[in-house]
Amino acid sequence: VGPKGAKTLAHVIACVCGTLDTKGTEEPCKHEGTTSVAWQAGNPPQATQWKQIRTNCPTAAATPITAPRIRQALEAATATVHAVNNDAYIGNFDTSCDGDTNAACIKLTGAVQNGADPVKQLPWVGQLIGVAKQLEQRAIANKQTANLQAKIAHLEELTKAVTKRAQFLTTPRTNHKSHEDKPPNSQGKGNQWMQAEEEECNKKEKEPECTANPKCKWNSEAKELNKRCTLSEKDKKEVEKEEIQTGYGRHKTKEPCENDKTGDKHNCTFRKGKDKEDGKDTEKMPLLQFSRK
Repeated sequence: VGPKGAKTLAHVIACVCGTLDTKGTEEPCKHEGTTSVAWQAGNPPQATQWKQIRTNCPTAAATPITAPRIRQALEAATATVHAVNNDAYIGNFDTSCDGDTNAACIKLTGAVQNGADPVKQLPWVGQLIGVAKQLEQRAIANKQTANLQAKIAHLEELTKAVTKRAQFLTTPRTNHKSHEDKPPNSQGKGNQWMQAEEEECNKKEKEPECTANPKCKWNSEAKELNKRCTLSEKDKKEVEKEEIQTGYGRHKTKEPCENDKTGDKHNCTFRKGKDKEDGKDTEKMPLLQFSRK
């Protein structure tokens, strides 16, 4: 058989395991085989003969085609190539093999001349090696994809964990309002008066003394003795009310006081202290000064 007989792996098997068209009771690849596996006079074996040749191969459970399995099969197949002089043979390497009395084989003419590799004349070997390489590349790509998916899943879990803890990372809000926006407290003169009156009431240790002063109120349940007589709530509220009305509880310096207007009318003005007043060089005293009799 000429070099065309080695074009595919099926050609190789058909040539090595088939017989001359005139020989119908011999099976070269089956021990004591007697069924016809003969080629046609000018064509390959028919389907019936090919099926018979194929049955000589052992059956095995279907398994995935992998690069290692392909390479292992190629090693076994190429191990059947034998060199004789400058030629190479697959099968019975009798130089006169004819598929009849001298058995069957594939002859690769000049395949080993000058140290050449006979396998290079078997195109199906290179094709199957190409398939093995593609499968190897796919395996690498699948592994990289799996690694990326694992990293993405890990990042998603970290994101969820950080989100749950975000409330602990939020900076607490701070009140940036100036003291000018705060309600009246201990800054105004009314508050100074209220503190003085409160202290005066606290000095009363007995109920008759306390109630004798209309500004004081007696609370017998107070734990501290000096807190049983205190300034009445009514007087405290009056002080707070006048603080707000005069503007003294809102403005402690000149600029915010002068900016306190209703239309063109000033709600608050400041003047310099007189000679006998403390802080005469500072600006103080709202227009509506606080006073209490």
